[in-house]
Amino acid sequence: MSPLFRKLLRDLQRMHGQVLAIAVVIAGGVATLVMSQTSLESLTTTRDMFYRDSRFSEVFVTLRRAPSYLEEQIQAIPVVQFVETRIRATANLEIPGYPDPAMGLFLSLPDGANAELNRLYLRTGRLPGYGQDREAVVGEAFADAHGFDPGDRLTAIINGRRQELTIVGLALSQEFIYLLKPGELFPDLKRHGVFWMNRAALAAANDMDGAFNDAVLSLAREGSGTCWSIWTAFWLPTAAWVR
Repeated sequence: MSPLFRKLLRDLQRMHGQVLAIAVVIAGGVATLVMSQTSLESLTTTRDMFYRDSRFSEVFVTLRRAPSYLEEQIQAIPVVQFVETRIRATANLEIPGYPDPAMGLFLSLPDGANAELNRLYLRTGRLPGYGQDREAVVGEAFADAHGFDPGDRLTAIINGRRQELTIVGLALSQEFIYLLKPGELFPDLKRHGVFWMNRAALAAANDMDGAFNDAVLSLAREGSGTCWSIWTAFWLPTAAWVR
């Protein structure tokens, strides 16, 4: 045993308290790192599964108005795997027992069915029934803020027309995890919510029969990152029709 090694052992014996404290701190740091890395991987996996199962779209397009038959032309773009067109509208809300003004963002669903992209996760209740133009699904955060349950009613003024809506379900959407009212920096869960209705009902309320003003797209794997190709292939052909 070399003299330096013997000196090291004597120093460790003399400072055993400090050495033990340092070892505990290092062990705690390593354990924290391992737990943090494990939690991060678990959250990342859960997030990826949630987005995959709900078919979260990769491209969002909002227009003024475009004819429905353009959906076929959009689908024909090489990098586009799937396209779904929607009706998008905002409305003032009249909520029983709540005197302050509130606003709702309304999105269409295929009549009597869930969306193909950005699918809703129902927490309770059901989707609007086929042919039911007065039924709506509301985002869970807004519903919790007002104590809404399936069967409750509220009034929405959509495109200047008053409509008495019945809430039939509460849902979560990966598209609206952090819902902001236009012009604000923080969510206001009591004054701004998101709603989903049958497409036929929302189209009739907004004079959008045979047209759409919102579209979501998923891309083929080899098409990821080709934003310029999507813009030129999607926007340029539809620009002449948007009004």
